[in-house]
Amino acid sequence: MRRLSKFFFPLYTLGLLAWFLTWVTLNEGVWPMVLINRYIVYLFALLPISALVHWWRKQRWLLRVTLLLLAFLGWMYFPYALPQIGATSNDGLRVMTYNVLYSNEDLAQLTSVFERQPLDIVALQEVTEPQWAHLSAALQDRFPHQQYGVTNDYGTNAVLSRFPIVSVEYLAPDIDRPILAVKLDVDDQPLTVYAAHLQAYGWRWIPRDNFGANVHVRTQQQAQQAQAILDHAAALDHSHLVLCDCNSRELSTSYRLLMSRFSNAAHAIRTDAAFPGLKKDRDIRHIDYVLLGQGLESSGVFVVENDGGSDHQARVGVVNFQD
Repeated sequence: MRRLSKFFFPLYTLGLLAWFLTWVTLNEGVWPMVLINRYIVYLFALLPISALVHWWRKQRWLLRVTLLLLAFLGWMYFPYALPQIGATSNDGLRVMTYNVLYSNEDLAQLTSVFERQPLDIVALQEVTEPQWAHLSAALQDRFPHQQYGVTNDYGTNAVLSRFPIVSVEYLAPDIDRPILAVKLDVDDQPLTVYAAHLQAYGWRWIPRDNFGANVHVRTQQQAQQAQAILDHAAALDHSHLVLCDCNSRELSTSYRLLMSRFSNAAHAIRTDAAFPGLKKDRDIRHIDYVLLGQGLESSGVFVVENDGGSDHQARVGVVNFQD
């Protein structure tokens, strides 16, 4: 135990410090950081024990480093750990983002995800033409205004809306599954919705030959997609939000880019417990987001417990226009 406290915990703390300094200075400029950032949060689990060990051994400078890292962890993830506080009104737009999984053939189960939810706007990712044909017909009465994106072998983005579609644009068209920028008329208020599925990266998706270069390319493409949303949103004079499978976690470059303009609706700590089949979104392994742009506020984001046969669970956000 003494050897463990003498050698392991100092090396552990210094290793996390090295990662933190690299994240601050280079972020994902070096490709191993792309993969490390996806899992680093789990390595923080021993930090409280490490802090106690450094305090017990009077390793003051290591204790300071540990407290710095704990403060950073709290800044990034504390909203997900907060208890539910009070309740909010059921009023507001109900928006959903849902990656249906392109290989999902259980269309009845897929449709059941929408049955208990009084939704206003839905952004779908990885929806194929057969899935879209089924969903658009089954949900036509609820969502009379529909837009399917650019066809892709692995599915594409689409929007279902109760409100009329005013215009449609495609962003980052040179990258798989161009982003849908759909302007809606929400009771005489304009609202632009970005239905996005950012480029995937990870062990499963990257060709093994020239692995590092392929990871770097996909990371750059993901950042380009995020920048395309930012550039488009900067020219708007009305409210906007992103509904996406962003394929990036809180420490990723694309997420940090998007957060320069948008806010994460899941950080809202006020909740509404009256939603059937939903639970508060507290997952620290986020890749599915409801991101709020100007003129919007949220009462929180909730997870649909029925996954509909997908490898994702839909997220439902409660969104209001600011006065």
